Amino acid sequence: MLEEIESLVRNILNDHGEPWPTDITDQVFLAIERDPERCELYWRVVRELDAQGKKGQQVVNQYIGRRVRQLTTDVNRGRCGSPRSLLIKSYEKH
Repeated sequence: MLEEIESLVRNILNDHGEPWPTDITDQVFLAIERDPERCELYWRVVRELDAQGKKGQQVVNQYIGRRVRQLTTDVNRGRCGSPRSLLIKSYEKH
């Protein structure tokens, strides 16, 4: 399940390329919500986790945020409470 999300994040980051903007996490979520196939994968994994009694969207979003940080700068530069993506309420700037 999360392996699919890992692949999704890596593909988006590869498409974006460096240098990484401070809002790269928000941009990854925007890339997911704007692409029907990526969005379907995201929501399928969320539903599968929900079915296991886990908070699916919270688990997926935290995983994506952590992997974006690890795969890019590995530095947090503060929290942004006004993302453009509708999938998240806030994100860490990198």
